[in-house]
Amino acid sequence: MLLLTHNTVIANSHNSGTANSHNTVNANSHNNVTAHSHNTVIANSHNSGTANSHNTVNANSHNNVTAHSHNTVIANFHNSGTANSHNTVNANSHNNVTAQSHNTVIANFHNSANSHNSGTANSHNNVNANSHNNVTAQSHNTVIANFHNSGTANSHNTVNANSHNNVTAHSHNTVIANSHNSGTANSHNTVNANSHNNVTAQSHNTVIANSHNSANSHNSGTANSHNTVNANSHNNVTAHSHNTVIANSHNSGTANSHNTVNANSHNNVTAHSHNTVIANSHNSGTANSHNTVNANSHNNVTAHSHNTVIANSHNSGTANSHNTVNANSHNNVTAHSHNTVIANSHNSGTANSHNTVNANSHNNVTAHSHNTVIANFS
Repeated sequence: MLLLTHNTVIANSHNSGTANSHNTVNANSHNNVTAHSHNTVIANSHNSGTANSHNTVNANSHNNVTAHSHNTVIANFHNSGTANSHNTVNANSHNNVTAQSHNTVIANFHNSANSHNSGTANSHNNVNANSHNNVTAQSHNTVIANFHNSGTANSHNTVNANSHNNVTAHSHNTVIANSHNSGTANSHNTVNANSHNNVTAQSHNTVIANSHNSANSHNSGTANSHNTVNANSHNNVTAHSHNTVIANSHNSGTANSHNTVNANSHNNVTAHSHNTVIANSHNSGTANSHNTVNANSHNNVTAHSHNTVIANSHNSGTANSHNTVNANSHNNVTAHSHNTVIANSHNSGTANSHNTVNANSHNNVTAHSHNTVIANFS
């Protein structure tokens, strides 16, 4: 199947109500992906509220990584409030590392949550998709998503990532993360990372994350969707994607995330991606997400897609999403990515972090990285 898609989608949705989505996704995919992507991500998020994250990460990774990345990270942290962090780190590492790193990190965090939303969206979906696909998709995508949401986002996450990866990542990334945060960040994290890695990382990265977060959501109505997706896909995909995503989300509220992710990935990926993502998020309200992801994927993907999606959604209400995803992926990845990420976040709230890290790593790393880190903490 040869898919040469030149799509333009303009979706202007003005919704009111309550969106409660309970989703179950079983995706068993065996993928071989060649993705030539040139990405640019501009994420302007203006958030206010209280982000309470309780995370558990079990990462058992056996990786062969050749990462040629040109990255620049500008992280300017302007934080006020109380940061309570309880951390436990068990790091057993057997490493062969050749690291030549030239990195620049500037992270500016200015956070506040302005959300204007009302309504209730209840979605319960059941989808059983068993697909064996040979797809050649040449896609050039442009996505403009304007989200105006309010509510409370409560996410409870658990991530078990067992990955056996052969990755050749040639990435030219630019991330500008300017976050201005106030409040208290309470995070309770547990990370068990058992990694056996052969890494050749030549990274020239630029990250500028400007996050000015406020949740401005204007929604009313009731969207009741009950979804269940069982996707067993065996795909041969070659994805040459030139994507542009503009996501303007105005959200406010309290983001409590409790997530559980079981990711067993064996990947062979060749990703040449030239992507542009502009995400302006102004969020308010309460987003309660209870997610479980089990992703078993074995994919061969050739995707040449030229798409344009303009999604302007003005929603109000409470989006309660209960998702279950089983993703077991065996991938061989060669990622030549030229990425630009601009994340402007202005956040306020309380961040309490309780972290436990068990890192057992057996690594063979050849890292040629040119890094510059500028961390301004106020």
